[in-house]
Amino acid sequence: LWNLASGGCDELIVSAGGIQTILDALRQHPTQSEVAESGCGTGGQLIMAILRNHIDQMEVQQQGFELLENLAIQDFNKKLLMTFGAADIVSAVLQSHPADPKLQEIGHKLLEVLSGAT
Repeated sequence: LWNLASGGCDELIVSAGGIQTILDALRQHPTQSEVAESGCGTGGQLIMAILRNHIDQMEVQQQGFELLENLAIQDFNKKLLMTFGAADIVSAVLQSHPADPKLQEIGHKLLEVLSGAT
């Protein structure tokens, strides 16, 4: 799935149930770091593609921000999200929706978490 997500097949992966597949794999193999790294990396790419493609949908943005924040708790994921351009996407969304206080709060909190990437 990682290769497909990198190749621009995000919408197809999501519509075919790819996110559920990633979650199932993470649940079935909680102690395997390779599964965690691939699952979180692919999931992060998919979430950011969804954010880019649905920038006008507030609920999608809020949920996407919350998911990214949960992924960014782990340092590895945080670094990976930064290489995918997460901070730029979050900043663009915040600029597009300056009048939404909840989105601004969630987005700024996410940027703080991401800024801790080393």
